[in-house]
Amino acid sequence: MGPVSTVAPCPFRALGEDLPPLRFGRMPPQPFPQPRIDTLVTDAVSGEQRRRTEYSGTLWWGQPPEIGRHTHARGGRWRDGGVLFLPDSLPYRRAELANAQVSCTAAVQALTAEFTIVTGVQASFADDPRGGDLCWLELRLALRGGEPSAISYRVVALCAPGAVAG
Repeated sequence: MGPVSTVAPCPFRALGEDLPPLRFGRMPPQPFPQPRIDTLVTDAVSGEQRRRTEYSGTLWWGQPPEIGRHTHARGGRWRDGGVLFLPDSLPYRRAELANAQVSCTAAVQALTAEFTIVTGVQASFADDPRGGDLCWLELRLALRGGEPSAISYRVVALCAPGAVAG
């Protein structure tokens, strides 16, 4: 399992301003990853084999509502951005990511407050804060909303098959 948190620059703030680990309100989001999907694909241009790994899941802020109940506990409002490592990220070798690509999407999945919006999302390979040649996938979000809320995410990494460590 990858690192738990990091401090990294966020593209949604002024350059040089760092953001803490993703946290709104009283606690950080609770991640609920879906099974990771790994496939070998052939690059249409070069004909080389590439490893395609798809990560997806849900991030809950606040206590998720109980199924079958019509009431929910409302938390505070928040507006900020932050960064977190994907909880099921594979370890990648930094030296072998020259031609790697990452794409991502995020969307509001559930909200019980007046509004929740995603104003920015980006995924990238981030160096392991413990040092070494490994890096992990991280997700950067810029959000505005209230608790409880759920944001779904999907991140796709495409790299050389040997770029994945272990």
